[in-house]
Amino acid sequence: MILGPNNFIACFIRFIKKMKNFREVELRMNDIITPDRSCIPYSKKNVYLLLTIPLMLLILALTVFLFLINPILSIIYLSFWIGANIFQSYCCEFQECPYTEGFCPAVAGIIPASRIARLPVIRNMKKSKSRFEVFATFGSLCLLGLIIFPLFFLIELDVIYPLGYFILILFYAFLFLWNICPVCAIRKTCPGGLFSTRLRSVLLDRI
Repeated sequence: MILGPNNFIACFIRFIKKMKNFREVELRMNDIITPDRSCIPYSKKNVYLLLTIPLMLLILALTVFLFLINPILSIIYLSFWIGANIFQSYCCEFQECPYTEGFCPAVAGIIPASRIARLPVIRNMKKSKSRFEVFATFGSLCLLGLIIFPLFFLIELDVIYPLGYFILILFYAFLFLWNICPVCAIRKTCPGGLFSTRLRSVLLDRI
């Protein structure tokens, strides 16, 4: 069965709620978050670039596609990516992410978040678990918007376009969770890292 936009949104929201519960358990167990220093520097830089560069080209192509329809649409689309960077920057600082000082294997190419996290306005913000949850949720919603928004315009061309796009996104997500997250220093607090651990555990147990 192929998920439509509404079903996908519902599934994503359930995923966010589950990840929130996982993070709360993790944070209760670790009042002081300590990244895995054995994953510094990041060891799969080439694999990350191999996955991310095509994705960024896809985002660029979709930006141009939306611009040709209406320039405002391209601005809205890019605002999701920019928003994800801004919200993620606080999460980087809260989790004491070590990648703010070097190469950052961020999902969907939101590498600027690691640089924004170094700005005084982010570093001087009060650190709290509740604020972390809020920023992480809004950052995830921005990523959801980045995924969902083009679908409403691609489907007007032909059903094959949103279908192909959706398959590419799922393929990227699986490869990212399987290859990138397991060797990330903050995989124990990042929602993607937590999901990656569970995914690998389930699939490897069945092999």
